[in-house]
Amino acid sequence: MRHHDDRGFTLIELLVVVSVVGVLVALLLPAVQAAREAARRSQCTNNLKQLGLAVQGYVDIHGVMPLGSFKMAPPAGGDPCQGGHEAGVFVAILPFLEQGALFNAFNSNAHYETAVNRTVNGTGLSVLWCPSDGSVSRADSAHFGWPVRFCSYMGSAGTWNSPAENRGPTCPLQNFQALLGQANGVIFYYSSIRLAGVTDGTSQTFLFGEHAYGKNPAIEQPDWGWWFSGNYGDTIFTTMFPMNPQGKLPDVPNESLYGVDIHPSIQAASSYHPGGAHFAFCDGSVRFLKETIDSSAFDASTGLPRGWSVAPSGLYLVAPPGRIGVYQALSTRSGGEVISAESF
Repeated sequence: MRHHDDRGFTLIELLVVVSVVGVLVALLLPAVQAAREAARRSQCTNNLKQLGLAVQGYVDIHGVMPLGSFKMAPPAGGDPCQGGHEAGVFVAILPFLEQGALFNAFNSNAHYETAVNRTVNGTGLSVLWCPSDGSVSRADSAHFGWPVRFCSYMGSAGTWNSPAENRGPTCPLQNFQALLGQANGVIFYYSSIRLAGVTDGTSQTFLFGEHAYGKNPAIEQPDWGWWFSGNYGDTIFTTMFPMNPQGKLPDVPNESLYGVDIHPSIQAASSYHPGGAHFAFCDGSVRFLKETIDSSAFDASTGLPRGWSVAPSGLYLVAPPGRIGVYQALSTRSGGEVISAESF
């Protein structure tokens, strides 16, 4: 009889094979991760394009872009300087996102936070979720006791929070018309902007921008980014602060300066995409802007961009050496800035 010597792998051979596999995985993993991020960025771009098209549909019907928010009239004898804002831009464009049933379920005669609107508040919309913003799709019931859902995108209010308060035009404590006249974006409190009013050019004016819900301070996450609320920090952002300010700027809310008691990071554009964020423009295009784009320099001693100040009336002032950077200029609808495509 002939005997066969059936040898297995030696320990050294196994170690060599494991090492080779490890090297191959190390080489392939970055490529796989890059491919996944490219897919997430593509989906994020598509989401913003859908939102831009929905606004175009809204304009075709109503003649103006949807407002950021408003304030209901106080009950008889009520204080006109108290009370909150109402629903925001995403509720207004629901019919143009093939969400007519959800729009019809919203009771616009009741405050958006009331129980009658809990079905809408608790409905999540994937078109408002950036795939890279992993935690945005979760529901949270910490605030009301029933679920609320969140979003990864916000409308562009321009360079500052103006009107600064949610008091409305009947409050005698502020010059509401002056604050409204200072608003320089396209979606803000009591906004009513026609495309013809975007004289800086629809291809050079922000409509929506990314805001990474997951980058909000953890303790603040239940309270901001509500997709149905028309508030700064929920569905409205400003360019007062540069993109992705988390860990770079003091993140302390200062109502006397900003007009709203919101952390700077909560009202700034941000994303989980490396190096920048996506923005939808008023012409329907979507572009990825690098966070290194020219921006107004921040002054930590004042809590505002360098040379910016806030008058007692609530009006913002920009004096030398302060200036409007390219990033800020892209958020204004009629600033008269000349911006070359190469600058962004």
